[in-house]
Parts: sequence; structure tokens; C-alpha cells
Amino acid sequence: MLAAAATLAFPDDTATTCLFTDASDVGWAVIVTQVKNYDIKVPVQDQHHQLIECQSGTFAGSQLNWTVIEKEAFPITRACDKLDYLLLRPQGFRIFCDHRNLIHVFAPDEHVKKHVKGKLLRWAMKLMNYTYVIEHIAGPQNVWADMISRWAGNHDPVSSAIKRVRAETPGEPNQHGETTEEAMPEVAVPIISTLRPLDDANFVWPTFDAITEAQSASHPPSRAERTHDGALRLHGRIWIPAEAAGLLQRLFIIAHCGAQGHRGGAAMAEHLHRIFAIEHLDSKVAAFVCQCRLCLHSKGGHYPQALGETLECSERNGVLHFDYLSMGESFGDSKYILVLKDHASHYCELVVADTADSSVTVEALLAWHARFGVPPTWISGQGSHFKNEVVAELSRRLRTQQEFTPAYCP
Repeated sequence: MLAAAATLAFPDDTATTCLFTDASDVGWAVIVTQVKNYDIKVPVQDQHHQLIECQSGTFAGSQLNWTVIEKEAFPITRACDKLDYLLLRPQGFRIFCDHRNLIHVFAPDEHVKKHVKGKLLRWAMKLMNYTYVIEHIAGPQNVWADMISRWAGNHDPVSSAIKRVRAETPGEPNQHGETTEEAMPEVAVPIISTLRPLDDANFVWPTFDAITEAQSASHPPSRAERTHDGALRLHGRIWIPAEAAGLLQRLFIIAHCGAQGHRGGAAMAEHLHRIFAIEHLDSKVAAFVCQCRLCLHSKGGHYPQALGETLECSERNGVLHFDYLSMGESFGDSKYILVLKDHASHYCELVVADTADSSVTVEALLAWHARFGVPPTWISGQGSHFKNEVVAELSRRLRTQQEFTPAYCP
């Protein structure tokens, strides 16, 4: 083992330091080498490298949802963070990566584009303290970093997304004291990723057998014709029953999240219309695109927030919720209603207002205080009519705790 192990060299200031990085779907790798008498005319993979440092790791949590360019950029910034004692050299160092877009993000002589994401911009700022040259290396030539980054991918990633159902032995009492006649087998319920469903191992690709099976379970249109492949076609296009919700969902995922990226509703509907005959296609596609969280995050819109913190209060006037409700145009000048609701008793008060501002909010809170006392906790949205110095000063003087909920949070 000692004879076959890689030998680490001491850093030499006269040698050229090389940084090789790569990332896969599940892991990343960093390799630092040095080359004495570096020749720029010779390809980097043909140079005589001496290994200085080798690091690797896996992506976890939200890191697994990063884009490809973010995963490729992470090992570069990590190396500059953790290996600065090796990379701060009088003559600088050379970075080699197999992702061409990173060349423009981390190139010192290039201006950072406005469309570059904030995360990449912050990472690029970390490299400003270094003197380096970044170069592109072909994927097959970056074999060592590529191999190390994939070592963590030799396991089944679906195993962590399995919901287990416990089996019970016949004749033995279960947790409720009941006996079972038959053994319940252990069932694995796979969970399909909502961000990258096509990369999920549990995604079932639709086949002609699945289409014909769905067609046989529904009543076909009178003008549908069965072709030699066994599928029913309507006007030369494959007929998809409206009742086959699972099949429609898979077809929409393929048309929306394919190799071309997340496409818009018009392009997605046009592509599906050329191949399939689907009833009310435009409305179904529009509803599907509105539920894509990645499109909402990148293209704008009301992003569905996660459930907020659950608050328990059984004492009347213990927690007060308040928010504005816009009623639109009316006969008078009043367009808003300030709703105040007690958490425990669900008692509500409605305050008519011409504008949604802090003065109306403070007046309504003081009126509530005069009748029922001061609630220890206030809960509201993060609008400027609630999150301002006037309401904060009132909360301080009344000695209440003001809490805010995220936007569009149920």
C-alpha cells in the first residue's frame, strides 16, 4: 500500500502551481499540483506534475439543487478559501476546469456581466486577492479530478428518499394491540424530485404500451383510428385521454424540462400539439407551467412559500393578527379594510380605510387596546404600513412583540 500510494511534494516557489477542479451531480474534487520548468507549448496533461494536495467532498441539502455552473464553481472557491497557503505564490497559479462558462465568470480581464447570478458574483470576488490564469481543459483530459468527483456517486441516491412501511408478523399484536391475519410486506414509496424530475431514477418514461393501456381504459372519440402500432390517433396525432392524469403529467414534464431547458407555455404547447391530441391543451399547459417552482423563481411570479411557523395560543387577546384587504373601486373613497383578528377566540374587527398606511394601523391598534387591552404578540405582513418606525415605536411603548410573516405564506 505504501509503495502504491501517491507521494506528496513540498511546495516550491520556483515551480508553477496548477489547480484542477471538477464536479459531478453528487460530489466535487480539488487537485493541486506543481510543475517544474513549465512549458506553455506542451499540453498540461503531458507535463510532469507533482501532487501537493487532493481534496474531495459531496453535495448535501440544498447544494444538490444547484445548477451545473454553480456546482462547477464551488470547488474553485473552496480551494481559494481553504488552500490559500498553497495558492498565494509569487508567480501566481493556473486553474484548469472543463466548464467553458466559468472562464468568463472567473477571468480577471473580463467584466462581470449583469446576468451573472449573485452567488457566482460573490464567489468571483473571492478570487480577486489571487494572481492566476484560468484555462479550459477538455473533459477527457481532466481525468483525475473527474474520477475523484464521481467516487461518491457509486450508491443509489433514491435510497434516502424512500418511505418505509413497517411489516407486521401474523398473530402478533401491533402498536394498537390488534393482531394481524397476514403479514404486511415492506413497501418502498419512491419520491420523485420536483426540480429535476427527468434526472430522478423513479421517473417512469411513457411508452406505447402505457399509452394504449390508458386509451383502452377510456372511451375513444368517434373519429379516432387505430394504427399499426396499436395506438389510437386523432387527425394523425396520438390521442391522450383526459382521464389519464399520470400520463399527461409525464408528457408535460418531458416537454417542459427536457434537454432544451425549462420552456415557456407556448413552445411547450406547440411541441405537444404536433405529436399528441390532448383536449384543452392550452389551459392544461398554462396550469402546469404556473406550478413549476424553478420557472417562478427564475422568471418571476408569486413563488409558493413553505408553511409558516405554527403558533399556539389558547388565551383570549394573547395574539393579534392584522392585515389589509383591498376591496377595489367603490362608490366612495374607501378602498381598504383593515382586518384585526384574535388568535384564540377568532373575534374579528373590520376598520374601513381610504389608504393602507401606518396612521390607520396605529389608530386601529390603539382602539383595540382601549377596549380589550394590549395583546402580548402582534402578527402581520411585511408591508410598509406595518414594518415602519411608527408601528415599531408603538410596539415598544406598549411592550408588545411584533412578528412578521413571509410574503404569500399560508
